[in-house]
Amino acid sequence: MFGVLLAKTLKNYVCVSIRKGGDIVVRVAINPDTIERKPGSAPDVRGKGCCGTGDLEILICSDAGLEWTIPLIL
Repeated sequence: MFGVLLAKTLKNYVCVSIRKGGDIVVRVAINPDTIERKPGSAPDVRGKGCCGTGDLEILICSDAGLEWTIPLIL
């Protein structure tokens, strides 16, 4: 991973990593069962021992992916 950004209030709710290829990985503290996920770009990472915050991992590699992700983290 190239870099990591954490946002924290009373509880961590998002973790952002930037991969070497420029793709962005966002891990969000959202129950994956409560949203309609995009196939292949938002896997459920509960119980997988991932590094970072949250149960939902979102891979952003396009503007459309970014637009889909922003409402989830605001």
